[in-house]
Amino acid sequence: MMDALNRSDIESVARLGHNMSGTGTADGFQTITDMGDTVEKSAENEDTETSRKWIGELSSYLRSIETSSLY
Repeated sequence: MMDALNRSDIESVARLGHNMSGTGTADGFQTITDMGDTVEKSAENEDTETSRKWIGELSSYLRSIETSSLY
């Protein structure tokens, strides 16, 4: 997502946010759903600052899930 944002590929950022939202819903991760939805909506509004913030938050959250599943 961040690579797409850095390339100013807002359409891809919105699509990837939408995909994360759907995946969160399907797998029962409401936090991922909410963050993906926020990324999608901010990208659709061409709000790159908010998109960047929530992509970072989503990345941190996913890393925390990955780390906790190792223990």
